[in-house]
Parts: sequence; C-alpha cells; structure tokens
Amino acid sequence: MATMDDLAQTVLTAVTGKDVRSAMAQAISQWDSAKGDIFERLEAVEAKANQASQDVDDLRNRIDEVNTALNQRIDELNQRKADLDEMNKRINHVVLGKDDEALQAAVTQILKDKGVI
Repeated sequence: MATMDDLAQTVLTAVTGKDVRSAMAQAISQWDSAKGDIFERLEAVEAKANQASQDVDDLRNRIDEVNTALNQRIDELNQRKADLDEMNKRINHVVLGKDDEALQAAVTQILKDKGVI
C-alpha cells in the first residue's frame, strides 16, 4: 500500500489522467479508512474517560459516606466518653467519702450481701 506522500507525488508527476485519478482515489480511500480508525479510537477513549469519571464520582460518594459514618461514630464515642467521665466523677465522689448518703447506701448493701444485716 502506498503512503499518502507517495500518492501525492504520483498526482504531481503522473503523465496520464488515469494515473492521477487512481492516485487520488487511493488517497481518498486511505484517508477514509484512517478517519474511521481515528473516530473508533476516539470513541473508545471517550467511553473510557466517561467510565473513569463515573468511577471517580462513585469513589467520592463512597468517601463521603465513610466520612459521614466516621463522624457519627466519633460523636457517639465522644458522648460515651462524656457519660463515662460523669460516672467516674460520681464514683470518685462516693469513694472519696464526699457523698454520705451514697456511701451509707453502698455500705448497707455490702453488709446485706454479707448477711450481716
């Protein structure tokens, strides 16, 4: 198969109109074939680019979902920590003897458990 340059040279230097027409026909045919290949490749690239874009969007959405779930879990853990801190504060209050009523109730329960009262 002749290259486009070869066909262009034939058009420039051909002696007969038949040779010129033949070279032009071959050039047009090659161009049409190349154009079709190029368009097919462009369509394939476009499809891959669209798929990549969709994949990126899907990943962004998944990251947002995970981020939301993590933030909710962090909020839950922070609330639990606050509850535990409050419970620890109450325990220390009783253990340090600052809450006579709670201390008396705890001692009474221990004595009942031991069968003393």
